[in-house]
Amino acid sequence: MKELGIFFLYHGDIESGINAIHSAAIRAHAPDCELIPLSFKTTSVASEQARASERENIDVLVWSYCQNQELTCKRYLVVESDTLVTQHPREFFGGHWDKDVVGSVIVNPNSLKQIIPNYIYPTEWFWFWKGIENEYQTHHTIMRGMIPVFGLFSQRAIKDMTDTYFSTPWINKCFCECRLGTLASLAGYEPVSFDSNTAHTKVWAGPYPVVVKGPGIWHPVKT
Repeated sequence: MKELGIFFLYHGDIESGINAIHSAAIRAHAPDCELIPLSFKTTSVASEQARASERENIDVLVWSYCQNQELTCKRYLVVESDTLVTQHPREFFGGHWDKDVVGSVIVNPNSLKQIIPNYIYPTEWFWFWKGIENEYQTHHTIMRGMIPVFGLFSQRAIKDMTDTYFSTPWINKCFCECRLGTLASLAGYEPVSFDSNTAHTKVWAGPYPVVVKGPGIWHPVKT
């Protein structure tokens, strides 16, 4: 059993542009990992809503794949195609390597505020209520956000989150970053953030465009 599988979520052609460059970077910096490219063109997705708005539902590719596949890695990293890997994930995550659910920025509606470099998310995070007001009122105590769509998950967490996705119809109404964190929470896992003082992953609220400076996992990198 391999230590790590990497779900590479992309749009368009895997052999061109940043899809080709960033998937090649993963192979170069993590040659012992299993690279699993997923797109709406190559993965069977039952949700018509997800297919109608691919960018807002990119995480659905993971649950759709895992529903029908035997998972053969101990843990899985989820990255979008605009994530550049220039360091082995084992080194990047360090002491968080064996945790069940690890992300960059974790948004919790039960906290007064979420503080990250250069930005403050209020309790009423946009994606907790946009289009899911009724669901938020009912489920807000267990809802979470993971920003961006990026994270390290144990095999058991991925399995449990997949089962939860297919047994929780209202979760399809959520935006991908909200759904990713909420699925973890609903499945019994509290998402944790890695040390922002040493991590190199950037988020949309941070400096843009990202300037890659040495080893790390960088997002978003568009060129």
